[in-house]
Amino acid sequence: MATNNETITPQVVEDISPEVLERVGEVISKIEESKQQTALAQIKAVSEDNERQFEFAKLQSEI
Repeated sequence: MATNNETITPQVVEDISPEVLERVGEVISKIEESKQQTALAQIKAVSEDNERQFEFAKLQSEI
């Protein structure tokens, strides 16, 4: 662990096989896609909830 006055230098690992890098890329891609799907589902749920609240408020104003 570095103290406040130490510089952290990144270490380059040159012996990683292309297959490992490809697999890491696939895993990262799947994680990102999952995060996007989750975000889209949340946006859809909020939109549907907002629509229900709007319709309810419209009905309440008509009474």
